[in-house]
Amino acid sequence: MLTVLGTLGFGFFCFLSVNFLSLGDTSLSIICAVIISLILGGLAFGVKLVKRTSRNFKTFIIWEWVLIFLFVVVAFFAIFPFSHYFVVSAQKENIQNKVVSNITQAEGLFKAYEKYADDRLKMYRKNLESAVNLKERRINDQDYKNFGFVEGTDNNTQVENKMFSLKAQLYPSNYSEMKQIDSSWLSDAKDKVTSWSPTDIVKVVNTLKVEISSWNEQLKSYSSFVQKAKKQPILISVIF
Repeated sequence: MLTVLGTLGFGFFCFLSVNFLSLGDTSLSIICAVIISLILGGLAFGVKLVKRTSRNFKTFIIWEWVLIFLFVVVAFFAIFPFSHYFVVSAQKENIQNKVVSNITQAEGLFKAYEKYADDRLKMYRKNLESAVNLKERRINDQDYKNFGFVEGTDNNTQVENKMFSLKAQLYPSNYSEMKQIDSSWLSDAKDKVTSWSPTDIVKVVNTLKVEISSWNEQLKSYSSFVQKAKKQPILISVIF
């Protein structure tokens, strides 16, 4: 019974260690853990059986030493995949702090984008109203033309229509849903890191950079819309 429990315990920590080493390759982790634990468990069980026999004592004592030697050799090579979990766990606090810090930075991604988008909308409205004002005062009508205004149509209506078009590009219909889903993902990731789940934290580390890069590219695509203006807008570039 103790042999079986020892084998299972050793195999479990081997799985966790290989999972760290392979960066979340579950299949490889299971295969390695099963192979190592079965070999060591089999050798330990073999030694136990040999010790129980009373026949051919000399022959069985040789087999016992052979099995013990093989057990020591396998255990020597297996100590690294077994102990790596404890090595990583010893750095638990540092790892948590670094990953949580990255998640916190990522949580500011949408806030940074919204500041950019709102500033751009404010500047665009200011420029539109300035162009209209200059046109109405007969000072300059070039900006009026550059912004695509049409004479004979109510200027206030044109301003609001242009503002609506820009806002629809910067804040498309799926923006709120995307922000909510991504924010929930980050919140869940932070919970997994702070609770220190050995398997979940590897998944978070593996996917965090990919997810953030994807969100960043999506936000950059929203900001890439160029409206008619006397100056081209500066596109957002939030690189994590």
